[in-house]
Amino acid sequence: MYTEDGKRYLDLTSGIGVTNLGHCHPRLVKVVQTQAATLWHGQLGMGTHKALADLIDDLSTVMPKHLTNLFFCSTGAEAVEGALRLARNATGRQNVIAVQGAYHGRTNACMAITTSKYSYHIGCKPLMPGVTIVPCPFTSQLKVSPNSNMDEEVKRCLGIFDDLIFQTTNPKEVAMVIVEPVLGEGGYVPLPKAYLEGLTKRCKDHGILFVLDEVQTGYGRTGSMFMAEQIGIEPDMMLFAKGVANGLPLAGVAMRPDIAKASIPGTQGGTYSGNALSCASASEVIKVFRDERILENVALRSAQLMNGLQDIVRRNPELPLQEIRGRGLMIGIQFSDNAPSGISGETVAQCLERGLMILNTSKFEILRLIPPLNVTADQCAEALKLFEEGLKAAVAAKGYVHNGPKVASMKPCCATPCYKNLDGTPQACRFICQR
Repeated sequence: MYTEDGKRYLDLTSGIGVTNLGHCHPRLVKVVQTQAATLWHGQLGMGTHKALADLIDDLSTVMPKHLTNLFFCSTGAEAVEGALRLARNATGRQNVIAVQGAYHGRTNACMAITTSKYSYHIGCKPLMPGVTIVPCPFTSQLKVSPNSNMDEEVKRCLGIFDDLIFQTTNPKEVAMVIVEPVLGEGGYVPLPKAYLEGLTKRCKDHGILFVLDEVQTGYGRTGSMFMAEQIGIEPDMMLFAKGVANGLPLAGVAMRPDIAKASIPGTQGGTYSGNALSCASASEVIKVFRDERILENVALRSAQLMNGLQDIVRRNPELPLQEIRGRGLMIGIQFSDNAPSGISGETVAQCLERGLMILNTSKFEILRLIPPLNVTADQCAEALKLFEEGLKAAVAAKGYVHNGPKVASMKPCCATPCYKNLDGTPQACRFICQR
């Protein structure tokens, strides 16, 4: 990205995980220009325009095969609201269960199930009732050591779920459980496969719909088109948005046919649902993924960045870092508890000064790297260099002095990684800075 006076910035934010194929990809520019000369927008109440029909065909090649019905809207928050309406129609139940630290949007219902930060709620109470929030294996939220046994933390969180589903509601009143497979705004925390499998089983046992919010993890961000592939589970509904049209507003809900059939006619919709320009872009995104072998690049660049960040920690043992984590090109960096307050924001500012755009997130001191999925090896090398410079400058600006033991190694969070790369090799999703 460039300012009007020509200053260059390397963008590792992708518009908060939206421009997954970078800014102004020539193929996307061309198809949007062509579509704009044909039809800008056609309201779906009168029929299906060609751009949407083509997108439905293309989406069918990347969606989980059991999710055969689609509802289109404009934003991730709309998709969440739509999923809630669908779940209530299909089950005849009202309540919803969400995960502590999740982000699902800022509309009224979405705020009620968003707990990544209280700032999204402030001044807006009361919110939608009937919500139960359950814990997940995020050590900072559980107030346990980063070195805690992850298997034990999974068991603990699922046990608390079993209590809360009878203490704060009743399973017969719960329409859906909604979860991000990697906490987004809440801290870029990959949730263990065993935890997600445990939630799925409990939903099946109680007749509750299991909904994966893949608004940020979806469309290749974590190394597969959707994270559901890596977990090996079949959600009842899956939400998509952000990168689906590479920056043009498009979102939706993919669902089982019986859920679609139970929807009350006329309850779902929106003026801009299935906008023609967005649909044309979204169709071309899928083609570019195939032609440019984007998922292969995600695997390579993910390894480059994860290894590079760990090397930065080893070279600079005085830095107050606790964890490097992520899946694919959705990478989080958490500072240790003794790091200065505001260190993540200062690091963002120092990196920006050096020409690198990154973001912080969560109520904790956490940074996130969200590069385009077609980022090159040279760009990643440049980003690592600029990040190290910015990080050191931020620590110095905050006056932090390391007085404890040096960092000795980077320890995987689990003895046996619960996820695999595209080639089948195991890959840990979290690395703890061992002192």
